[in-house]
Amino acid sequence: MRTLEKAVYLLVFLLIWEGASGQTVITGRLLDEGQEPISNVSVIYGKIGTSDVLGYTKTSENGSFRFEIHIVELDSLRLDFNHMGYSRRTVHIPNVSGNFSYILKDRVQKIQEITVGNPPIYRMKDTINYRVSAFTSNQDRVIADIIKKLPGIEMLGDQIYYQGKPIERYMVNNLDLMEGRYAMINQSLPSEAVKSVQVIENDQPIKMLDSAVPSDRVSLNLELKKFVTTGTAKIGTGYSPLLWDSNVTPMTFEKDFQMLNSFQANNIGVDAKSALDALYNNSSYFNQSGTTTGPRPEYVYLQQPASPAFDPKRWLDNRVFLVSSNGLKRLKGGLQVRGNVSYFNDLQKRSGATVTQFFADGQTIINSEEISNHSKTNDMEARLTVEANEKSKYLKNSMVYHRRWNADHGNILFNGTEDVLQRRNITDEAFLNSLTLGRFIGKQLFDISSVLEFNKTPQVLSVFPGQFNGILNQGDPYDELKQNIIYNNFRWNNSMGFSNRIKFWFITNYIGLDFKNSGFESSIDLASDGTISKGSRDFTNEVKSSQLTISAGTKLNWSRNKWKLMAGIPFGLNYYNAEQHGEQVVKNIVRSTFNPSMGITYKHNMNSELSLTAGGGNHIGGLENFYSGYIVQMYRRMQRNEARLLNSTTFNTKVSYTFNNTLRANFANLSYEYSLGNRDHVLSSTIDSSGRTSVSISDLGSQNHNHRLRGGISKFFPLVKTVIKVNSSIGRNGSDYLVNNAMERQRASIYSGSIEVINNSLDIISGNYTMSWNKNINSYSSNLTNTIVQNNHFLNLTVHPLDLHTLKINSSIYTNNLPGQRNQFFMDAVYRFRIRKWKADLDLSVQNLFNNNNYIHQFVTEIQYIQSSFRIRPRQVMVSTNFIF
Repeated sequence: MRTLEKAVYLLVFLLIWEGASGQTVITGRLLDEGQEPISNVSVIYGKIGTSDVLGYTKTSENGSFRFEIHIVELDSLRLDFNHMGYSRRTVHIPNVSGNFSYILKDRVQKIQEITVGNPPIYRMKDTINYRVSAFTSNQDRVIADIIKKLPGIEMLGDQIYYQGKPIERYMVNNLDLMEGRYAMINQSLPSEAVKSVQVIENDQPIKMLDSAVPSDRVSLNLELKKFVTTGTAKIGTGYSPLLWDSNVTPMTFEKDFQMLNSFQANNIGVDAKSALDALYNNSSYFNQSGTTTGPRPEYVYLQQPASPAFDPKRWLDNRVFLVSSNGLKRLKGGLQVRGNVSYFNDLQKRSGATVTQFFADGQTIINSEEISNHSKTNDMEARLTVEANEKSKYLKNSMVYHRRWNADHGNILFNGTEDVLQRRNITDEAFLNSLTLGRFIGKQLFDISSVLEFNKTPQVLSVFPGQFNGILNQGDPYDELKQNIIYNNFRWNNSMGFSNRIKFWFITNYIGLDFKNSGFESSIDLASDGTISKGSRDFTNEVKSSQLTISAGTKLNWSRNKWKLMAGIPFGLNYYNAEQHGEQVVKNIVRSTFNPSMGITYKHNMNSELSLTAGGGNHIGGLENFYSGYIVQMYRRMQRNEARLLNSTTFNTKVSYTFNNTLRANFANLSYEYSLGNRDHVLSSTIDSSGRTSVSISDLGSQNHNHRLRGGISKFFPLVKTVIKVNSSIGRNGSDYLVNNAMERQRASIYSGSIEVINNSLDIISGNYTMSWNKNINSYSSNLTNTIVQNNHFLNLTVHPLDLHTLKINSSIYTNNLPGQRNQFFMDAVYRFRIRKWKADLDLSVQNLFNNNNYIHQFVTEIQYIQSSFRIRPRQVMVSTNFIF
């Protein structure tokens, strides 16, 4: 063991050179007039004759303090001692190492009587506190009802944004139980259990880096009124068709133990499984990969009608069963253990009609599809995490097993004449272990990170009757096409870093070694008259590929007074190998990457902050594109990629300004983003007269760019209990594409805006109104232009005519500029009777009161304009009981 320790010390000194610099160590002790030590005294050192602050600390419980000073050009220093109970004292000392002792005199100060209010929003250092009771109305039940009202905060679906930035930690009593899957807490924790919602700006989750590495992260913490066992439950039934909805979610929040269990089942259009989505990946300064399994490529899919751009509860035809169990235990020594297990079974039906226009070589190709699909998904995940997060050490190890298996089938009537049946089966299995360790060796911070992941994803697509006759079967019709795919992948990412503080700089040098190995096999089977024939080499793939990356770089962090600077200088050397059908198509090809980035922040005061970020570099195309044999991705789309490395360069920058005045409850943000990408290739699409598409890669260069300006303001008016939020954005982008051997360019202009008013001033009536407007203008090189305008309005009212009785009316209007499309008007109503003794609600609800059954949706891609008519849920009546326990 001693030999290993010596080796580690030797490695530290060999890899890191620490420049020699003068150092003064000042120690001392402060005593009162009775010779008793004084704790918590502010000790500031600076230059004599100025008010500059060069360093700061506080005395410990025994009255002692200590400084390490690296400023050799000063002969003497000024020390200031400040404490509310003692007279302020300033002394001058020589800039040499020494130990000093001083006595502070008692100070008697008469404090005038003051009245302290209970403000709805207040700041403590970097933490903004929202008092929940100031934003609560009679209809609020869970904490999500409160969070969506708060000024400065937006909720897009289940994801929470503060001043335009997504939160990166969601905690209850400063513990992260769900690791990114916070929607389940948000939707189930009773709001009455929460004292305040806290937004933590500049949050550094790793304690040993708290004073060394500045952070621009935003986290959210729920401060509970007390340690509690609580939760929600719901059971309901209804008609059209037979409907059910059940949800039981108990949870416990103690000082050192937290647990949440949930069982949910419904067929009313509530997408319960979305509560298991990871809304952040737990990446850190040491481990940028995070602790979630990476996305695997899906090569085959069913053609789907485009989903409407509004609440899924109005259109999702589902049947879902979900169970989730989550626990966290904090042990002695700062160690905590977290376990998360979940499973769901989800059956979804989607029906609609789609008309697609392809813009190809100056002409427009149109096809139509009437679609009816059934998709069944099973998903299971188990996760175990051990973490120690202390000032002197950091340890986190996450082990994840994930398995998903799908069985999908669909019927399509193509162009009103041809019936096509599709079936898809896909299994995705993955295992991941992520380890991060950081600790000090002397004054040097040493960290290691290792991520090991394996996954296997077999996929099968069957199409009846067979398609692409001219390409696959010499023009002759045949009964069935079957696309078979087996994809597997192994990756092992490792890095090691050494960090040191030099004056105001925190410098990390790191090296890394990453290895990735992938296998990809595909074949196309054709069946005709009971006979199955294999396709040729043009329609099969046997790819084996590997990538070895040696990386090195430096991270720079500097912080002083109102300024923060962060920069990264990463360099990678990549070795590629690939085989196709046993032949070496890529052999020891070496490519380097360099992707520097920087960010600078100026905090003018506690209320306003200005930041600038920029980055860019070159990227090499992934080996998952190395298949030269065609793959049938869906019944009317084929694709293949020639075996070569794809290169691209990117540049992106963002400047943003945020303002918050908690005293006046004002919040504002404004940002501008620009990105530019250049590629040495372009996707080439060939479209036939029926809209069937084959895609390959062309060696022509292409470019894309994007501009986006967005901003928002929000304000809380406490006297009338009203929140107003206004958001807007303007975007311009352009992208090159190749279709039927003609190079084209798509340009888009996107304008959007919204205003929301939330009022809880009266006990008898409350509500909120939201207006959103969006305009998309898309133009193509062939002088084709398409404009889509959407203007939507939402009005939700809650009336309390009598004690214990509530009537809720939710209405929405969806409008667009589509000729012949009438405006869509929806209304839902809920009558609620409160059973106060049981803390329960008895609800009678009607959804889609006017029984709308169809919605037309429009959107565009580089080569398509798509208009989709989607079947939505009919009128439904439910009786349900909701409990808080």
